[in-house]
Amino acid sequence: MTKDKEIQDKAFLQLSKIDSGIVVILSHFEGGASFKERISHMGLKIDSEIKIISSGGSLGRILIQVGETRLALGHGMSNKIFVKRKKL
Repeated sequence: MTKDKEIQDKAFLQLSKIDSGIVVILSHFEGGASFKERISHMGLKIDSEIKIISSGGSLGRILIQVGETRLALGHGMSNKIFVKRKKL
């Protein structure tokens, strides 16, 4: 099964599980108030479109693009961010 097909089959996936080059929509966060505030200050909002520039694998950092801004997220943070497939 391809990664694109996997994303279609599941309602939500952790951001850390998405491969490079895929565009997704931010669905929700898991974490406390300070985590949600930090994410918000980074410009990540529910329904934001996120492009995965570079995926660090199971333990590495992930580089994403939101609009014209690129952000690097650690594995722990990207595990708390859930996304869904962008509808074409």
